[in-house]
Amino acid sequence: MQCKAVLYLHIFCIICAELLACLIRQNQNIEGLTINGNYYVISQYADDTNIFIKYSEESLGNVINSFRTYQTISGLKVNLDKTEIVPLGPIKQHYNILLEGEQLRWTTDPIRCLGIIICTDKERLIDLNYIPIITKMNRIIQFWNKQHMTMFGKVVIINSFLISQLVYLMSVLPTPPTPIIKQIDAQLYTFLWSNKTERIKRVILQNTKQSGGVSMPDIILKDKGLKISWAKRLVQSNYVAEFMYISTWITNIDICKCNLNPSDINVLFRKKPNKLNRDIFSAWSYYSYNTPDTSLEIMNQFIWFNSHIRIDGKPTFNNRMYTAGIKYVKQLLDQNGNILNYQYFIQKYGINVNFLNYLSIINAIPASWKVTLFENNNDDNRTAYTYSIDKIINVKSKICKIVYAEMQQSIVQEPINVFNKWRTSFYNELIMEEWLNRFDLIFHCTHFVELHFFHFKMLHQILANNEALYKWTLTQSDLCSFCNEEIETIYHTYLECEVTKQFWKELETYIYSKLRVRIPITNQEIMLGCKGDELSHINVIYLLAKKYLYQCRCSGTFPRIETFMAQLHNLIDTEKGIYVMKNQYDRYLNRWGELANK
Repeated sequence: MQCKAVLYLHIFCIICAELLACLIRQNQNIEGLTINGNYYVISQYADDTNIFIKYSEESLGNVINSFRTYQTISGLKVNLDKTEIVPLGPIKQHYNILLEGEQLRWTTDPIRCLGIIICTDKERLIDLNYIPIITKMNRIIQFWNKQHMTMFGKVVIINSFLISQLVYLMSVLPTPPTPIIKQIDAQLYTFLWSNKTERIKRVILQNTKQSGGVSMPDIILKDKGLKISWAKRLVQSNYVAEFMYISTWITNIDICKCNLNPSDINVLFRKKPNKLNRDIFSAWSYYSYNTPDTSLEIMNQFIWFNSHIRIDGKPTFNNRMYTAGIKYVKQLLDQNGNILNYQYFIQKYGINVNFLNYLSIINAIPASWKVTLFENNNDDNRTAYTYSIDKIINVKSKICKIVYAEMQQSIVQEPINVFNKWRTSFYNELIMEEWLNRFDLIFHCTHFVELHFFHFKMLHQILANNEALYKWTLTQSDLCSFCNEEIETIYHTYLECEVTKQFWKELETYIYSKLRVRIPITNQEIMLGCKGDELSHINVIYLLAKKYLYQCRCSGTFPRIETFMAQLHNLIDTEKGIYVMKNQYDRYLNRWGELANK
């Protein structure tokens, strides 16, 4: 049925909608609009049609006549009751209604076109479109707040049901102002933390799971990624650059090779651009701007509109040199990596460039670049160099996803504060890379998301303990809930408390009784996990044990090995069902061995 619906839609668009478009385009008495040399009269998407005409009775009357002709030919009638006429430009404040007898609806109120609310007041455009979406997101959040989920599950909901509400708006509208971005962020993080105090920095939560985060989306980078997807359309189009008021001196693909800092993008425009166009090129500059280090990168730097090559404090452009095909720094060098002198340059390229202009461009090239080029003149100049736009052009789909991942990776911030706490606890014997690997470790050990999230909270040290609760005046004592002798820290609770030590001894004895092998577990491995796939089941046991100890601490009960064994066997039985369902019972037996037998 779905395939038939798609087929019917294509047939409608080709036979019916295109027939109306031909009638409008071929009618010489309908005068459309010319913008920057491009003529616009009709725009269609599926069954949605927009017509752009000059303010005249003749053009409007001929449009109505075309509708009637279309009805006669196709049998399909344009619903004039749902048709709206919106005056634009100078006439929007003072206009006379044309063809009053047709009873057409003239309005200056906002109208909806392809899901976007359009109005003549650009200042209201963002609020009219984003405020209803924010309200809808609130309703979605209220529904999902009733479900018990971990952060990992909530991030899935955020990406699937909340961020998806914004994708279309961010693709076609200017970037929302900071207050709206903050409002959306507040919504998402309030949902993520279940209306509780945020205990981990947002920039850390935006990291991948392997880097200590939960892959929380960054709204600003999402918006930039969607704007960057326009770059491919730009280089594959012959008219977009002119429509966007970009300098017509330079080709579309070369515009995307310009190494411009976002603060310098105004040099590209011949006159003030609209906000969407500026946002698109600001996002592209944010993504593609780089500081070259190697000789290969320097030689392939695009000379024009380059924020590193500045004359009179701003990026430069020389039309005569560009037209002659001189675009890259390597074209200004001899075989030894030295800058060409003026006379040799003129002879080589056969162009007449003012000496002072050439000298100013040469002097604008950073001195550090010249040193690097001279010291590395033996590098292979034939090595292929890939520009950011080349990567985008070669991507067939999911451009936004790819560039978002690259931008997010470039701003990854390691959770250094909590790492230093762990490092101090283990007498400076822990290194960052090894500690970060423990975040990913548990995902390969068990399918149980509750254990994943407990391990995550353990590594970030955001589990409740009396030391912190006492400082916040939420408890009357900072002593251990088990021994009531020492200050309750996370390290004391799981390693130093006499009650906990006895529990670990009993657990070790039980494991030995089943496996007949003593596995030496260090304090660091108890807290952070054991490396090695052969110890994945041991990781699960100790992680479940830590979770059990934490539950005992919160409930005010003493840990009992018998109670924990019941929880462990429930987990093993559940895993058995999973392995059986996947026809992997042998893997289940290899994993748990005698522990599978109660």
